[in-house]
Amino acid sequence: MSRMSKGHRSKGVLQYPGMQKSQQVLTAKSSPLIIERVQGRPDMITVGINVAMAAPDVAMYADYVHLRKVRDGVQVIFGKTHPLVEGEIVQAADISFPFRAFVNQLYKSVNSVRPGGQPSFKESVDQAAKRFGYEKIDGLAEPKQMKQVTAFRSNFVAMALQEDDAAIDFHHLDAATMQAALQAVAANAGQAPLLGFKGVLRVVVSPSLLLYFLETACKTAEEIKAATPGIEESPTVEVTQ
Repeated sequence: MSRMSKGHRSKGVLQYPGMQKSQQVLTAKSSPLIIERVQGRPDMITVGINVAMAAPDVAMYADYVHLRKVRDGVQVIFGKTHPLVEGEIVQAADISFPFRAFVNQLYKSVNSVRPGGQPSFKESVDQAAKRFGYEKIDGLAEPKQMKQVTAFRSNFVAMALQEDDAAIDFHHLDAATMQAALQAVAANAGQAPLLGFKGVLRVVVSPSLLLYFLETACKTAEEIKAATPGIEESPTVEVTQ
């Protein structure tokens, strides 16, 4: 069984009006970023990521996760516990996720029913955990000590499930890169200079830890939605000709 939360040519970093309309692709096939102009609307574009071409160079295995809403967004901490010392995390990734992207990309991508009536990615993870005998995680104790913490920022995540092994790829399409993309479109450059775009981190986890992360993430996203009216509205970007 193999499942992905997003397809090979994944979109969703920023969702603009008109994504379902026929579009003109403005980036080369060799580019991991997919920039498309909406036909009939020169002031609108869509931006996506080819996740197969933007795989992170950095990877870690995690058996601990903690998620909470903080001042700078949603904080996600993945860590590897010490095999012999209780309460100690020997390696950790501290990932900051903007509220808007957390709700509109991560939350919606794992809860959406897929083509053909297939279950959502979250439901597939739940089924895999049960099928392969993983105990459900109801909660994880906070560590007493955490070492080797590395910080990242992400606004796009792609997840994959293969039998009872799972991976989470965190990407970040930063503001400077977005501005370069918009300028390239405005100048009709066709192929924006974005070939070096890469994911920031891959986290390998068990289906039980992934399910716990998704359940906690969905609960947090629903709290953000309730507290932030309009966070799901489609943004618009004007491309100056």
